[in-house]
Amino acid sequence: MAGGKHRPCLELVFICCLSLLRVVSSREHGEKRLLLEGDVILGGLFPLHEPGPDGTCGHVSVPGVQALEAMLFAIDQVNRDGKILPGISLGAHILDTCKDPLRSVQGAMTFVHRDRGPDDAFCADGSRPHHGRKHKQPVCVIGPTSRTEAVKVVAELLGLFKVPQISFSPDTSGLLPEFEYFFQSAPSETNQAAVLADIVQELGWNYVSLVVSEGRYYEQNADAFLEEAKKSGRGICMATYQKIPRDAGAADMDRVIEGLLQHARAVGVVVFSTDRQASSLFSAAERMGAVNHFVWLGGETWHRDDVLTSSCGESVITLAHDRESEQLEEFAKYFSKLRPHNNKRNPWFGEYWEHHVQCVSESLSQGGVGEPCTCTGEEDITVSQHKWVRGVQDAVSVVTSALHDMHEEVCPRGRHGHRLCPQMENLDTELLMNFIANVTFGGDEEGTVFSEEGIPKSVCSDPCSLGERKVTQRGDSCCWVCVRCAQGEYLKDDVTCEACPEGHLANHDFSACEPTNENEDAGDIDD
Repeated sequence: MAGGKHRPCLELVFICCLSLLRVVSSREHGEKRLLLEGDVILGGLFPLHEPGPDGTCGHVSVPGVQALEAMLFAIDQVNRDGKILPGISLGAHILDTCKDPLRSVQGAMTFVHRDRGPDDAFCADGSRPHHGRKHKQPVCVIGPTSRTEAVKVVAELLGLFKVPQISFSPDTSGLLPEFEYFFQSAPSETNQAAVLADIVQELGWNYVSLVVSEGRYYEQNADAFLEEAKKSGRGICMATYQKIPRDAGAADMDRVIEGLLQHARAVGVVVFSTDRQASSLFSAAERMGAVNHFVWLGGETWHRDDVLTSSCGESVITLAHDRESEQLEEFAKYFSKLRPHNNKRNPWFGEYWEHHVQCVSESLSQGGVGEPCTCTGEEDITVSQHKWVRGVQDAVSVVTSALHDMHEEVCPRGRHGHRLCPQMENLDTELLMNFIANVTFGGDEEGTVFSEEGIPKSVCSDPCSLGERKVTQRGDSCCWVCVRCAQGEYLKDDVTCEACPEGHLANHDFSACEPTNENEDAGDIDD
């Protein structure tokens, strides 16, 4: 994985001091946290609530809870595996950011702040104090997700204390060049754009349309694809750019299809959209009588079954990974079986349950929403998986691989066997960062394609015949009409006909000039 350069700033000192005071205050008010014991602890900063008024936390966040459970699920898998970290258990310390920048910084300070222990603390009478149970400091922090959570300040703070950080959201890819200890498990828009452009070229397409959902993530991906298409050797032209409003209805989707049909030769359509809007787009194509007219090329979110099954028979190509799909299916089964009575370790799950089933249960008493009702605890909570699930699982996988490689190098087996050696009990997070940077990350796109057979070409103009040059239209290098070279001209290049020297004519494929045989014919007549 690639990190960036660490650039500490003086203003951070003030933020750290202020944040530390706030952290103490938040502890006094007993804010929830998740503590899962283990030999090695991973930190988590997740938006488990939406932001409320005046810095408070609003209602519970479904994507945030899914991200948390994805981390716990991934940790459970590692602890049960027995091969990658044999005899060593992973634990977790997870805090709620409520998508609030101050809470994010507070959480980061909690992870790097080391309480005074029995070796350096005394009571007023000179005796040693009685300390409660001390929790291990996280060796790596997963999250937060966006710039609204002060992810840049968190990255600077964690880097100052040499604690690696892995973001599971693609929205933070802009920070990768800046911070040495900052990594990202979600595919960046640059990687995804390059793979999609590769697929377009592999299919022999040079003329495609672009459909983009309103929103920073989707628009950044679209911009990256446009830049990739312009690169030398790509030869990819854009027919039209259609934007889907954030609150698009059926009429908006119909207008998008109308815009695409105005460039009917652009059969290939590259789409960066939400799952819901992708399904709505397919439905609009059916309404507008354009079924099977287009071939839809979707990004990393389109591997999900609910998008592919809603394609209404359309030809769909998507980035996908067999290993990833299997992992997500296993997580879906795990999540669907969670109930308030069997998920006590997640202190926010009861609240999530009430929010999902829209009732307030006296037995759960988590401050849910809706009318008072009786919650049985067996209600169906099946929901579509958020894109963060994959990113979180990949983040845990990367840290686990790095810990495995580090253990192999610094803990001699002959002496310590399959357990932590002293060098890893007081783990060197700077060394861990180097191992994380060297992990070959399987989350990068590889261009695996799921599609129907018989994919048509997506080109603006057909190739010219022998002896014809291209005359581009509207300044678009992918659209042209073919004009035949005049008598006595050869085709110098795709767009230029040039006259042959006197006594020469173009050869059979118009690629060069060759002498005529008129003189030879004249000699034969004289004889």
